[in-house]
Amino acid sequence: AFRSGAFKIIKGGSFKAKFDQCRSAARQGRDPSAKKSDGGFRVALGPVLSDPKPRTFVEPEASYFKKIKNLSLVRIPKGAFVMGSLGLPIASQIQKSPITNNLFYGTPSGKLMKTDSLGEKTVSLFDSNASIIHLRMTKDGTVVGGCKDGTLFIAQESKKESVGQLNSHANEITAMAIDHNGSRMVSSGLDGYLKVHSLKDGSEQWSKKCRVADHLEFSPDGMRVLHFARNSPISVHSLTTNLEKILIENVKGEWIKASWHPDGESIVTLSANGILAFFAPSAKIFYKSVNLQLRKVQNFSFAPSGDKILVSTESGQCFVKSFPLSENLYIIRKDGERETSEDYYFALAKEKLEPILSYSKFIQKFPNYKKTQIAYSPDGKWTVTCLDESLRLWRKGSESCFSILGEKLSSPFSACAFSPCGDYVLGRLSSGHLLIYPGKKKETIPTNEYFKRSMEGKTP
Repeated sequence: AFRSGAFKIIKGGSFKAKFDQCRSAARQGRDPSAKKSDGGFRVALGPVLSDPKPRTFVEPEASYFKKIKNLSLVRIPKGAFVMGSLGLPIASQIQKSPITNNLFYGTPSGKLMKTDSLGEKTVSLFDSNASIIHLRMTKDGTVVGGCKDGTLFIAQESKKESVGQLNSHANEITAMAIDHNGSRMVSSGLDGYLKVHSLKDGSEQWSKKCRVADHLEFSPDGMRVLHFARNSPISVHSLTTNLEKILIENVKGEWIKASWHPDGESIVTLSANGILAFFAPSAKIFYKSVNLQLRKVQNFSFAPSGDKILVSTESGQCFVKSFPLSENLYIIRKDGERETSEDYYFALAKEKLEPILSYSKFIQKFPNYKKTQIAYSPDGKWTVTCLDESLRLWRKGSESCFSILGEKLSSPFSACAFSPCGDYVLGRLSSGHLLIYPGKKKETIPTNEYFKRSMEGKTP
């Protein structure tokens, strides 16, 4: 049954949406199929009202209406004033308490509201006197928020009052995040400052003049902050050295989201056409790319284990994807010693990665390939190649390369194979090094002899 909800209606427009996707208003509790950009109305600018020259209204031609049949046009009375502006949403998204089933949301009027899952018991915790546009919650029930006037606040789920209100930024808060321990928060404001505050007493612990951010994220160790904004460099700020390392310039805005991998050793970026790229914070080149086979993607989130990823698209669809490979890399040197490395690829990489052809066209480029340059997984679902001296993983039935395991190394790949159990991808370099990519984390790793015999096509 339908009922009146307690969630406030968002008024305003989104310049990211097409004209036929705009609405007069939208509730925070949206239908799952609704797009994030659907809220608001579109304004068409007309002549200045004070223009002394009389102007007659010209009725659009019938052909024009055929193109926009889903758009309802409203005639504006003479002398009326209509204004639209490009800006951020004026209400925060809903946050669910990790302790109870209560939901929290901020209102445009500045009230922090708490309600149950049915919306029957709604109470106001406190009034911040400014639109609450960002909300985050810690595991212990601490509510952290950012407001349109640049203030930050800290509240407790169990208390009907603000624990602390901080006049931290001179202008609107654009992004904020809390660390994994729930002890600090980081915020970005239109005043051009990036700041870290303690959640215990609200004291400012770190501040830096910086570009405005759309998304912030603490590293798992809490010592670095990922800084992301559309059409701006994607970078990492060190809270200990105060240095910023730029990973990607992203001037054209091809990367739409960036996030830390749960292992804390890499940063993952997502493009609108469904490509995931894995970066090392200490390097400017990505060491792995994964084609999700999705288009018009909008967001993603990792499972805590890092072996699965939730991806959402602009149409409101969600997909859960599994990764066939972990981030660990084992190297067997020519002297027989084995080591584990996350940086082996980064140390060897020397050139930019190039676009990849479809599988059928890629194979046609190498009519005289050696048998050791193509291998198939025991279950028949995967193919690994090193035809162009790069190690590439392909999914059966797909023309796109699923993952680049190694490319443009100082020593090229000369042979590749799968282990008989199917849990490892093997690549031999011309230098004699054997690189081993595990498909899943295991407590015990097979012996060097097992991998050497697998590489030679012999049964271990």
